[in-house]
Amino acid sequence: MTAVRAVRFDLDGTLFDHRGAARAGAAAFLEGLGVTATESALAAWSAAEDVQFERWRSGRISFRDQRRERLRVVLPPLGLAVPDEDAALDALSTGTCTPTELPGERSRTAARCSPVCVPGGTGSGS
Repeated sequence: MTAVRAVRFDLDGTLFDHRGAARAGAAAFLEGLGVTATESALAAWSAAEDVQFERWRSGRISFRDQRRERLRVVLPPLGLAVPDEDAALDALSTGTCTPTELPGERSRTAARCSPVCVPGGTGSGS
C-alpha cells in the first residue's frame, strides 16, 4: 500500500467546478425524466439541493432522505408525480428506474417506479 503524501482541498471551486458539474448532472437527470432543463427547473433543483444537503450535513436527515426530499420538492412543480414508496424514490435518484406514463393520465409521472426497474437494479442507492 502506498502512503498518502498530500491531500488537496478545493474549497473555492478553483480546481473542480462543483456547481457546474452539479448543474450539468441535474440537467441530464431532468431531461432523462422528460423535463426540459430550463433555468427555472435548474434553479428549483439547486435550491432544493442546498436546503436538503444542509439538513443532511447538520444530522437532521440521512443522506438517502436528503435525496428523497429533493425529489419530493422538485418533481411536483415540474408536472411529475412523486412515487409513494422510498424504494421507488431511491431507484429514481440512482438511475435504476425511469419514469413511465400511467395509462389514461396526461401528466408525466414517476409514480410507477418500482425498486427493481432494470436487470440487476435494486433501487437501494447509497
